[in-house]
Order: sequence, then C-alpha cells, then structure tokens
Amino acid sequence: TLTSKLPNLVSEGAYSCHYSLPVKAYTLLLVGGGHVNQAIATLAATVGLPIQVVETRPAYATAPLFPQAKRIVVRESIEETLNEVHVDDYTFAIVASHAFDQVAAKILLDRSVAYLGVLGSRHKAKSLENSLKLSKEQRQRLYCPIGLDIGAQTPQEIAVSVIAEILSLIGSRRGGHMRDSSRRLVVVRGASSLALEVATYLTTNGWQTMIIAEETVQQTHLPIVVATDVRHAFGVVSSQQTALLFDPTGEVLDQLDPLCIVDATEGKSERPSAKEDAPLVVGLGPSCSLESGCDHQVAIEGTLAGTVHSAKPAGQTQSIDEAVLALMENFIRTYRQ
Repeated sequence: TLTSKLPNLVSEGAYSCHYSLPVKAYTLLLVGGGHVNQAIATLAATVGLPIQVVETRPAYATAPLFPQAKRIVVRESIEETLNEVHVDDYTFAIVASHAFDQVAAKILLDRSVAYLGVLGSRHKAKSLENSLKLSKEQRQRLYCPIGLDIGAQTPQEIAVSVIAEILSLIGSRRGGHMRDSSRRLVVVRGASSLALEVATYLTTNGWQTMIIAEETVQQTHLPIVVATDVRHAFGVVSSQQTALLFDPTGEVLDQLDPLCIVDATEGKSERPSAKEDAPLVVGLGPSCSLESGCDHQVAIEGTLAGTVHSAKPAGQTQSIDEAVLALMENFIRTYRQ
C-alpha cells in the first residue's frame, strides 16, 4: 500500500524501480488585502503558488490589486469569507489584518492549515496563544512574527522574508546560508554496502551525509531516504537523515560544495573525484590507494568487515567507519582554525 509521498525503491531480483504518490500542489490563502499581502501575492505568483484572497472591505480586494489571485472572496464577516474557501494541510495562510486576526487564526488553525502566518510582534504571538488556548500542535503551525529574520521593513522586504520562510518549510530546510550549510555536508560516492554503511554511520555522528550513486542500490535495511533531486536531498540531510541520490553521469557533484567527499567508487565512476572537488577527498575501498593514481588527499584501504591501521598506538586498529569519522573530525578542527 502506498502511504508516503517520498520516493521509494523496490527491488525484485535483477529489477528495481522507484515509485511515489502524486504530490498535491501547495496553495496560498491571504487574509486581508493590505500592502503587505499585495506584495506577498506578487512574489508568490513568481514561484508558482496559487493564491486566494479574502476580505471584508471591497476596496481592498479587487482584481487590479490582486491580478495573480485565482479567487477573491469579499463578504460582510471574515467567518463568511473563510467558509467559502477550500483549505487543507497543503494550505499556507497569512493573516495581515489586525481587524480580524484572532478570529481568522482560530478558524484556520482548527481547519488544519499547514502554516498560519500572522503579521505582528512577539507580543501579538503570545496574546494569540493565550486568548485562543492553542494546543501544542496548533502552536507549531502558528508563525508570528512571520518570515525569516532578514531585517525586513517594507512590505516588499516582508514579502521576500515570508515567501522564503514558506519555501524553506516546503523544502524541509532551515533557511540558513548555503555557504554555511555545505560546510557540514559529506558526499559519499558509490553504491556498495561499504559506501552505505559509512554514510549512515556519519549521519548518526552528526554529519549531513548525501550518497551519490551512479548505479542502482540493492534494497537495504539501512535508514536511507531516496531523493528525487538535489533540492529534495538537501531537505533530507537537513532533517538528520541520509539521502541517496542517483546520478548516472556524475554531474550532480558539480552542483554541491561539500566539506568532504568519501569516494567508494574504486575508480569506476564516469566522473572521478578530484582534490579540487572538496577541501578533503578520501578514497575508500580495497583497490584504492594513493599509489593507484586516485586523485585523493587520503586513501583508506580495506573492506567493511576488515580494519584499517591508523595513527593510533601500535597494535590498535579501528573499523573503516571509525577511521573515516576520525579523519574528518581531525580535519575539521584544522580547517576551522
């Protein structure tokens, strides 16, 4: 039975396929027709969000003010307007009118919208929580003040902040700097059990880990999420899960900026890893060594079941997983200095 919208991998003998449920489109509901929601509507249309607008004042909800809107509803009360629009758990709602923010917030949170942004201060947020007696689950869907913290002041700047926040939620991202997020990213290349084990071990130890495989991965018990594209993969790793992205040509690597590449392809890739691809490039596998011509700073020879000698006291060994983790942690301490 299909129950998840995330891509899934099914393997049967020599055959494998990916399947996923159709993903329903997100929609945007704007409550209030003031300058902020006008600016939000303009920007939302450019990223493909269908828009509905509701108001109690006819002059603030006209087609010239909201040419992007699929539907505009004006009634005497905000309750009437909200009863006429369809909302569900794929709806992002923004209330930008102090005249009816409490009433609208109560109705929309009870109707399970995915996101309710209310224009206002932190004091307004606390007032809403107390007066409406919100549950923990409802408080998690309430965003007040709205938007990412970019110092927005004008309606247009607030619109950028709000749409960025919505996109970060859709993409399961935190909304930080791309420069900084990539500095914890580790790309593990390869489809072998060695590559998968190392990747999940790194994730368990706090690293954002993305597996790039050029061939089909056999069904595995490991907690790995198959990603549909780079954006989805970043969403997976930002939620502390291991992402698996298929890339037969090896071109995806050029779109990433990882701190470290762990190459377990053993030189069989269409697009070999090079020292210029990341600050640290580690060659991994029984046939990988610096003498073999691999373009890596470090080579760890061995198999998953075996051990690798390192700079530990004489006679001590460590697993491949431990060796990679120790190598990366030592490197990052030096890299940050």
